[in-house]
Amino acid sequence: MLYFQKSEGEYTMELITQAFNGYIRQGVEQGSEGQFRLSNGEFITFIVKENAVATVTQNYSTKDMQSKFTVKFSITEEEMIKFSNSAPVAYNFPLGSVSVKNDLPEKRGMKIMKTASCLLQYN
Repeated sequence: MLYFQKSEGEYTMELITQAFNGYIRQGVEQGSEGQFRLSNGEFITFIVKENAVATVTQNYSTKDMQSKFTVKFSITEEEMIKFSNSAPVAYNFPLGSVSVKNDLPEKRGMKIMKTASCLLQYN
């Protein structure tokens, strides 16, 4: 799940991941970069705002562990303008020792594009 926010002129994005099987020991370091690929071929880069570690839950056995991240990213106004002009079609997020890469459904990309446009217009 992605949440976008504008506060005091600063744009941020918060990623709340679905659980990964296993215990991910390595966190996400401040300054790490992720990217979206837009439908027009451009890329948007976003920066991890603060260190994040996985929340680990354990079900009935030591083999049944899951890790979940909540990561906050900073995005520049210029990148938000790109978002408002072209829908994202793929992403690459740094999460611990892995990069999560995937395509975005068209409907989801259009929602992100609309959200960016609304945030840019919000005073």
